[in-house]
Amino acid sequence: VGAASVVAASAVTSTVGTRVDVAAVVGVLLVRYLGRDEYGLLSTTYAYTSFFLIFTSIGVDTIVQREVARTPERADAIVGGAVGLRLILSLASMVAAWAILPVIHPTPRLAVLVLLSTLAFPFSFQGLYLVLYAVELRQGFPKLVFAVWSVALSALKLGFIAFRMPLEAF
Repeated sequence: VGAASVVAASAVTSTVGTRVDVAAVVGVLLVRYLGRDEYGLLSTTYAYTSFFLIFTSIGVDTIVQREVARTPERADAIVGGAVGLRLILSLASMVAAWAILPVIHPTPRLAVLVLLSTLAFPFSFQGLYLVLYAVELRQGFPKLVFAVWSVALSALKLGFIAFRMPLEAF
């Protein structure tokens, strides 16, 4: 094993550890800031939208990874086509989440939170670009970028807490 591999593995491991530590601290602060009722609304929103988020992919990423591994010279075309498909699936998932929402008889506030949360669905295709790295077994850089993104998102949530932002901001 080369020195570069050891350094890359150490960097990935430490960033994952840092990400988990920061997320744990933010989670505790978020619960304390929001309180039981508000955090319950946030959890319910995440639980409901997570079900529909599954349908934004339905295996597309796995098929893309297989096809890119088979024909790497067509990687850009394969990923590009898959982005369009994922966008269509995301929009369909949003509509399904909105259409089924009345069945659970949500409070008006929960309905607004679900609507706001599902607006992120069309941006859920970032994993497709990681396929290009996964096929070439270059996971260090994407994991580092994801770790930095996660820490930045946690910092944003801490800012929301510091400035006493409402639940809808989260």
